[in-house]
Amino acid sequence: MKLVKKKIFTRAFILLISVIIISIILTIGTGIINIGVREFLLSNIQRESLEAFYASDTMVDCIFAHDINNPASPARVYFASPSFLFLPARLPDSSVTVNCGGTAIGTDHWTSYPVGTSPNNVCGSNFCIITELYKKPTFPSAINFTSILPINVCAFAEVRKISLPGGLERTEIFARGMNSCSEPKRVERALLLRWESAP
Repeated sequence: MKLVKKKIFTRAFILLISVIIISIILTIGTGIINIGVREFLLSNIQRESLEAFYASDTMVDCIFAHDINNPASPARVYFASPSFLFLPARLPDSSVTVNCGGTAIGTDHWTSYPVGTSPNNVCGSNFCIITELYKKPTFPSAINFTSILPINVCAFAEVRKISLPGGLERTEIFARGMNSCSEPKRVERALLLRWESAP
């Protein structure tokens, strides 16, 4: 009788230890799987964020290069610029093409804003001209870079030329890059490049 009780007790003890060990292993396994899933989601978000950032950075670099290194002549401009001392505004020359990575970009959709009337007050209390860039021939449209980037990204951009006191001009390039040109649920990253110079 004692031998039977001892065997039952031993089997029950072994069963209890087995259940505890299996519970610990399942808990650890579930935790590892949970961490793996979170890491996977974070890596996707990071990748999408980088793609959007590269699109906005590519746009800013291209516009900056065209604005600073005008190959045509100083009298011809790519982006509309405000006037000084009641002279007419400098408007983009239609014969000069802005080309970013094989994509023709339109620069002829600009708007002049008197002091304090710019959208979201981006120009402050200064007179400015904002040029909205687009992929030719359709306005408005996002600019994609499939020829230079191996991913399907695109960007919206605008160039702000702001008249400052003392005859200075501030140029701002604002670009919003997106990790996808077609998906409604996408990641956007924005860059703003700003510098001041004499016109």
